[in-house]
Amino acid sequence: MKWCQVDRAAGVWTMPPERMKAFREHRVPLTPRALGILDEMAHFGADPDAYVFPGQQRKKKGRPLSTMTMEMVLRRMVDVTVHGFRSSFRDWCGEESTFPREVAEAVLAHIVGDETERPLPARQRPREPTGYASSGVMPVADMNSVRAAGYCDSLPSSMASI
Repeated sequence: MKWCQVDRAAGVWTMPPERMKAFREHRVPLTPRALGILDEMAHFGADPDAYVFPGQQRKKKGRPLSTMTMEMVLRRMVDVTVHGFRSSFRDWCGEESTFPREVAEAVLAHIVGDETERPLPARQRPREPTGYASSGVMPVADMNSVRAAGYCDSLPSSMASI
């Protein structure tokens, strides 16, 4: 995550297509807690081209914190994986929320449905509304993320500290 990808005023992190497996831009709504963490990190510098969570090793200067760093922290705390967070979120969506399956999948950047059901990339959207889902699911995804964050905040502190 680079600072130039974060719009704190709008509360959105935009992943560029070249960073995504499906080569499609992905917008991630930021919860109030996530925005608070970003505000704390901004005290260390918020150069637009810099990583929000930079690597700390001298030989990795200018590179992001490694994926292994998060994995090792989780291993030391409890027996979970980084991918387990995505799986847990998907389970929560199916078991605890009322959001449609398509919204849960879109939040995880999964492509669902056939070509007539998928949102069109912005540059291909017609000026007049059509029967296609051209607007994406950002407003609903935002509500889903905020509800999931609220659910996590309601857990006993021994569980939520993970």
